[in-house]
Amino acid sequence: MRAIHRRIFPLFSFITLLSVVLFAFAMPAFAISFSFNDKDFLGGDSWGTLAIDKFDSNTLQVRYEAAQDTTIPAGSQTTGFAFTFSMMPVGISNPADGLYPDDRNELDWIVLTNLGSFPNPENGDEFDPPITKFDFEFGVTEGNDNNFNPPGILPGQYDIFYIDFAPDIFSDIELSSFVSLTGIRLQRLPDGINDGSLTLVGRLLVPEPSTGIFTSLILGCIGLIGKRRLQSRDNRVK
Repeated sequence: MRAIHRRIFPLFSFITLLSVVLFAFAMPAFAISFSFNDKDFLGGDSWGTLAIDKFDSNTLQVRYEAAQDTTIPAGSQTTGFAFTFSMMPVGISNPADGLYPDDRNELDWIVLTNLGSFPNPENGDEFDPPITKFDFEFGVTEGNDNNFNPPGILPGQYDIFYIDFAPDIFSDIELSSFVSLTGIRLQRLPDGINDGSLTLVGRLLVPEPSTGIFTSLILGCIGLIGKRRLQSRDNRVK
């Protein structure tokens, strides 16, 4: 019996160590996500979600997916974005056509040179302190005359673009502390919804580990418990 225990101890130790290593490697890879909710026009439901991740050492990848639901007006379009970062970007780039399935290749995102045209967010008063358009520092538009006119991202569609920064700034930066604010501009809504347009502030969603990471952590806990029980049993046998 003791020989079996001696063989099992290293297995439990290995499982525990593996789970810790996987968790440590996964933590920096977490993207951060924002949901664009408003209580006045959708009763708190989300118009869409925006995920920001590190593409490389000086680039963030932004993926916006417009919600597809019976409450989302079919003709609505997301035509622009606003951000506040700890450091100002140097530009915007777009993925090569065909790089992502179903990505809107015809949309060419550029820097919005006149951020003053970004309207006050309709859900800004739902934050404490309230958020206005003057809290945003960087804007993105589709590129049609450098304004927020459609075309844009339709309900159920997604699109990806990159925000470029100075070289090698993302080696040790946690995105949740780097990205302060996000906002979207919605247009071509029914006239009964804020006269046909909305600007909304994003609510930060807590990043969640993947199923594999949860599994490794559970196995690690089982390994620790099993190891202690076997050690206790060995001690009683002695």
